[in-house]
Amino acid sequence: MEIELKFKTKEFDNIKSRLKKLGAKNISEKHQEDVYFRHILDTEKRWVLRIRNGEILTVKTGEEGCWEEEEIYVAGDIEKIIAFCETLGFKKELEIHKEREVWNLDSFSICFDKIRKLGSFVEIEGPSWKQIELLAKKLGILQKPIKDGYVKMMQSKLKI
Repeated sequence: MEIELKFKTKEFDNIKSRLKKLGAKNISEKHQEDVYFRHILDTEKRWVLRIRNGEILTVKTGEEGCWEEEEIYVAGDIEKIIAFCETLGFKKELEIHKEREVWNLDSFSICFDKIRKLGSFVEIEGPSWKQIELLAKKLGILQKPIKDGYVKMMQSKLKI
């Protein structure tokens, strides 16, 4: 199960400095292009299908901030993968482009995300919302946590 909170902030350098002092490690930097789909029968929006970088197909079920995920590797022709998803009743909803830097600290994953059209966020994934909020305070993050995922935020921004 994935439990995460996001914080809208541009204070990446200060937060990274605190992470280093706590012993966190920078494990990767990457560009991600995600294509999101919703099934035509999923009126409650309880699950989502995502194609990441044209090679990983992910099904997420649950609710904002707390997801179960299943992934499979499907590298190939992205247009064929999209057509396959649409044949199964999924409708392409939106795309999200992100620059992501990932850090690890104990049982936490901390991501520094720059999302095209949305801005800069720190996303913390951990064992519970309470523990995530405690770590955020240790890192000097004072912004109110956001449980909404990037998909929901982008839907609001694009009014879809």
